[in-house]
Amino acid sequence: MRWSEQDLNHPRVRRISRECAFLKASRFLTPEVRKAFFEAYKDIETLWEILSPAPELRDYIETYKHLSQLYAAVRNAETFKTTG
Repeated sequence: MRWSEQDLNHPRVRRISRECAFLKASRFLTPEVRKAFFEAYKDIETLWEILSPAPELRDYIETYKHLSQLYAAVRNAETFKTTG
């Protein structure tokens, strides 16, 4: 099933999306957990850059994309907290 733009903009969908984002982000509340995540991501990012464009990575492009988006969100939240 494909979601239409109208479906994705429904208030209930947006609320659930925000709640899911909060639940994901809440895992990174402690500095120790954030540091471990940042270090692990940097290792994965380095390996990805070394190995790409290997055809074996094709199955993992979406997973890596989502991980990168999560990293960016956590990093931006950290930056916002320290500057905001």
